[in-house]
Amino acid sequence: MKRTRILWGVALLAAAILLLLNAFGVTLGLPTDIPLWRILLALLCATWLVNELLHLRIPGIFFPLIFIIMLFEKEIAHGLGIADGDLASAWVFLLIALLLTVGSAILLPKRLWVRLFTKKHKKNHIGHNQIRYVDCTEPFSERIENNMGSCEVYFSNADQYGGNGSLRVENNMGQVVLHVPKGWCVISSIENNMGSVQIPHGRDSGMPLTVTGENNMGCVRVVYEK
Repeated sequence: MKRTRILWGVALLAAAILLLLNAFGVTLGLPTDIPLWRILLALLCATWLVNELLHLRIPGIFFPLIFIIMLFEKEIAHGLGIADGDLASAWVFLLIALLLTVGSAILLPKRLWVRLFTKKHKKNHIGHNQIRYVDCTEPFSERIENNMGSCEVYFSNADQYGGNGSLRVENNMGQVVLHVPKGWCVISSIENNMGSVQIPHGRDSGMPLTVTGENNMGCVRVVYEK
């Protein structure tokens, strides 16, 4: 995913800059009594945690969170008034992370988190050929994922469409065909990676349909219905 690449790219660049500045003796206000390697590991763990949150993988946030606590255990203990700087053993911390991960996964499976916090998500699995329908009676914001399959998308109740719909397409090594009603105009910002995005030219006016997403080694094609 694009967000994941950007997140990790920024984190690695930040780590490299910190190492370079440290070599020149520049601290940027960072605590000098904390080894740089601990700060870098905490940065990577924080990136891991944010990535899990972005993908709504809530059970996946506990291990990076516990690792950050372990990296700064002494500082946290001193802040809590614990003189010896020891909160718990590493095995206890890891057991806590494991229990939190398993417990949250059992109580709230990923599909429930997605249902609570995201828009409708329609997914086509490997090798399947499916037809999807998008209802236009109300404003819509839908996501369609196609993995090594073929997916045909049609729009029902097109006569009630008000021009306020959006579609996110994530196509991986497959084919997605959008059957767009006549009188509509596709506004596309699909990121194409070694694939093909085919949108007929000459449609600069009409009811706008915003299409975003990614096409990875596949084909996304728009067909205007007659």
